[in-house]
Amino acid sequence: MNIEKIGSPISNMQISACCIGTNEDEAHIFYGISEGTLFAYNLDTNRLLDVVNVASSNALDMGPDGVINIASGKGFYRYDPAKKELKSYGSLSPETAVMHKGCFDSEGNYYFGTYPNAALFKYDIKSDMLVKIGTNMVSGNYIKSMASCGDSIFMGSLGSTDKPAEIKVYHAKTGIVSDVPNPVWKERGIVEDEVKQYYSMTGVGRYLFARFSCYTVDISYVLGVYDTETGRWTDFILGTQHLHSTDLDDEGLSYFRAEGKYGERTFISYNPETKERNDFDGLGSYNGAFISPVTVTLKDQKTYPGKTVIFGAGDQGIALFNLQNQSMQFIKDPLPHDSFPIRTIKGGYNDDIIVSSMASTKVVIYDVKNKAPRLELPLSQMEGINVFDGKYYLGAYGSEAALLEVDPKTGEITRLADMAGHNQNRAFVVEDGGDYILWGSIPNYGYRGGGIGLYHKRLGLKIVHSNVIADQSVVGLAYKDGIIYGSTTMFCGLGIEPVVDIAKVFTMDRKGNVLNQKDIRLKSDPNDQYFAGGMTFNKEGRLFVACPQTLIELDPLTLEIKNEMRIGETVIPASIFRWQPFALEWDDNGLLYTNIGGVISVVDVDAWKHKQLAPINTAMVTLGSDGNLYFMSDSNMMISRIRLSR
Repeated sequence: MNIEKIGSPISNMQISACCIGTNEDEAHIFYGISEGTLFAYNLDTNRLLDVVNVASSNALDMGPDGVINIASGKGFYRYDPAKKELKSYGSLSPETAVMHKGCFDSEGNYYFGTYPNAALFKYDIKSDMLVKIGTNMVSGNYIKSMASCGDSIFMGSLGSTDKPAEIKVYHAKTGIVSDVPNPVWKERGIVEDEVKQYYSMTGVGRYLFARFSCYTVDISYVLGVYDTETGRWTDFILGTQHLHSTDLDDEGLSYFRAEGKYGERTFISYNPETKERNDFDGLGSYNGAFISPVTVTLKDQKTYPGKTVIFGAGDQGIALFNLQNQSMQFIKDPLPHDSFPIRTIKGGYNDDIIVSSMASTKVVIYDVKNKAPRLELPLSQMEGINVFDGKYYLGAYGSEAALLEVDPKTGEITRLADMAGHNQNRAFVVEDGGDYILWGSIPNYGYRGGGIGLYHKRLGLKIVHSNVIADQSVVGLAYKDGIIYGSTTMFCGLGIEPVVDIAKVFTMDRKGNVLNQKDIRLKSDPNDQYFAGGMTFNKEGRLFVACPQTLIELDPLTLEIKNEMRIGETVIPASIFRWQPFALEWDDNGLLYTNIGGVISVVDVDAWKHKQLAPINTAMVTLGSDGNLYFMSDSNMMISRIRLSR
């Protein structure tokens, strides 16, 4: 089989974690991670000092010993800037992710938390060893945020409809775990059981700054100020779309973004002792995250007089906000650019492959004939992608599971609709539904029950039906003769455990009435089918659904299983979340191409036989307009092509 590598479509510089230190010359050095690259940049001389290959990470923290700690799902590392040495301490677990900054105790030991087992890890500086302190340190399975004040290690959780979020404290000296009471702000209707998640936290002197959201209160995020000495919440600040705050400077001030005097978000200084604040202008149009901000005094006092707050600004690079001039500057071009992992691919028109990334803020329309991006769209992670009616349709992660339309010629993006008010988060499947565009979703963090949206193409009206199949998510859609067909997965929003153990197929009318539903029970596989993602009709009106190792054919009228075909041997354990549907794509000859079972295969549904094209486990395959097969390869960094001879 002729397999050809086409290229890495998405290249970007996007800081996910950072910290700042000084070198032997007292120069300020910015350390950042962009995908798989750690870089060191001298802010006083404007020179790139070092570039090191390392795992992608959201946790990059310099300890009091001057060594940088890097925690990721792929492993734990320490980088010594003085020696320019990187040391690996091994992998954590193939199912483990580290989603946030770590923190230190008074002795310089480093702590970080994980998902999905809510484990707390400690790097012991004396023994030079990584130690797992425990699992399930908070309710649910997600240590969503962390910070420390002295020897108190705070761990914030992700709540669910079963239980509100919580903060636990690990006391480094004693090993005891205690609770922090959830905040109460009666003036705004916030009570203990309203806290949905502690999205991020920062230790600011003796204060814990905990940024949280609520279930029913109409406030996006609140910054709660917790006095660790008195054990009381002392203040609440609105509009804190900033991620992190600075530690206290020599005037006792912390800096971050918050709601200004007139409701707009602005940059502020805040004194947690007196609760005094001062608003600054100068942020301009920047509305992104403030990643690990630090207040410094740069050597160049002409350009940056007095104090400057420096932070990671995602795909904008390094941000420098000078307090005296109230001006913002960015550094990006000298910094290393990386290939970013692909999330979804879909064959489009005229040699296009639409490519979405897991982490980058780009969606690329890639010309496979010229092996180069044709258009780059300012969109972050897109999930489901489909092509019909001369347009490209994308289902979004976040943004209330929005449905977007893209003009293939110009790249113009139109937000058609979303699922606001229905607690939906990820739109993994988009389908042509005749007069409507259909899209199905995974619910938000801590919620169960996916949704189906219907957008009327001509009238521009939307209908959203949520929790269509109780406590399951919608990851397969098809449409025929006025009936919506769907398939489900038992997995729902992050941070909440499944309460069912078998996937379903169902039919529904446009009003949201479920007409029929069936558990997927196979004769060829005694195991419960927890996932059924991917659903399609062929030209003859036969209905097919993808399970992890099995292609099944259903009777469209009864939803009874007519045929089963085992494909591949790769078993996806239920402990690993799978939301992304399997590929099911038809060529002009009526052959079906799929990645079921961890192999790339072609199926002749008339003969009910399949042929393996490549023993390659890939998250997505798609047919291009040239009639060849494209798939994600090289750890999802590249697109490769299989030329089909038929």
